[in-house]
Amino acid sequence: MNQLQLVDYPDPHRARAARLRREHPELKRLQGPTWWTPPLTLGLVVVQVLLTAWVSSLARSLAQPDAWGVWGWAVVPLLAFGVGAFISHALYAVLHECTHLLAGRGRTVNRVVSLVANLPLVLPMAITYAHFHLLHHRHQGEPALDPDLPGSAEHALAQRGALGKLAWHVSFPFWQLWRTRTMPQPRARGWLALNVVSQGVFCAAVALLVGVPGLVYLALSLYFTIALHPLAGRLLQEHTVVHEQQETYSYYGALNAISLNVGYHSEHHDFPAVPWTRLPALRRACAALYDDELVSHGSWSAVWWRFMTDARLGPLARVVRHSRRE
Repeated sequence: MNQLQLVDYPDPHRARAARLRREHPELKRLQGPTWWTPPLTLGLVVVQVLLTAWVSSLARSLAQPDAWGVWGWAVVPLLAFGVGAFISHALYAVLHECTHLLAGRGRTVNRVVSLVANLPLVLPMAITYAHFHLLHHRHQGEPALDPDLPGSAEHALAQRGALGKLAWHVSFPFWQLWRTRTMPQPRARGWLALNVVSQGVFCAAVALLVGVPGLVYLALSLYFTIALHPLAGRLLQEHTVVHEQQETYSYYGALNAISLNVGYHSEHHDFPAVPWTRLPALRRACAALYDDELVSHGSWSAVWWRFMTDARLGPLARVVRHSRRE
């Protein structure tokens, strides 16, 4: 049911990875950064910036005969939903790669790439995301330290049936920020400041040079990656318990092709040092586990629909364990 499931065993990924390393010593060759990520990041940023300029120009031209600008503004959410969200989702996946130092050798290179990838995502999130995502890996299922778990303020809303789940889903960005307020905060103050300044300069430049519709397009492109979009099923796919005793799930659908294989979540938690380009090879090498033993998903849209309509699922359908900090 839509309730937290307290377990008495540790995070299973460490033991599973150790087992797989013993059985497949060749997996070591899959680890380490890939050179594909930096040029791909630059290409995605350039494409999104060009689209931003085009969308803003299109919105203004369509609004010319309309005193209220209704039709001009209508194209902004439509294009953000149909195009921009996919690029923003890929850029989010770049932040994820940089968090695990897979976009190049050394922390500095990865932080620089993440700052570039962050630019079209509007909010200064590269450095804070890296910090809290690593907390999630180190403390999976520990309510005090895992920012991926719903907080106490979400429980009442999460248990109010389909409408409550929809309200939680629509407001998810707020809840994600709210969870982290009591958790250890990032200490890289210089990088945090650089992240804020670079985003401020970029957003100001977009507003001045391209226009407000372009900035709204970028903001909606980011929002649709986490709510009211097929891509948002990723957030529900990763750890929503749909099978007893399994707390992490992979997605093997077609959208991985434009999402840097971010759906390979079980593989990623087992081997965080394997980059997106080699996750399919990891799955093939360990098919007896990932394909035969573990439950996976084939559609983010189907995950979203099942989450909303199945009373047994919801934000609280998660595995939790006692925190090691307690």
